[in-house]
Amino acid sequence: MTKRKLSYAVIMLSGMCLIALIIIDYSIFLDYTNSNGKNRVLYGLTLILNYQHRHYIGLLTLIVFIISSLSLIKKNDSTLHVTAVILALISVLFSFFEVWLLFV
Repeated sequence: MTKRKLSYAVIMLSGMCLIALIIIDYSIFLDYTNSNGKNRVLYGLTLILNYQHRHYIGLLTLIVFIISSLSLIKKNDSTLHVTAVILALISVLFSFFEVWLLFV
């Protein structure tokens, strides 16, 4: 696989993961706003039990970020590689931080 195709693959995979994470976070937000006070107290358990797949997407984005960073370290300083690294970093941040709390 050429370096250009690798960058396009990283951008596409990061974009798809980012869209999936935004949809999951919006779903978490809707579930949180529809819950009552007693359920909001234990909402962390709901997150662990119902939205566990979010962490698998986070692991995938972390692998993509590592691959894109290694590609950038190998002196491939084109704007395509920098874009791939930035998009992968944003995907990693969205996957490991609870962005849905910003919606509340």
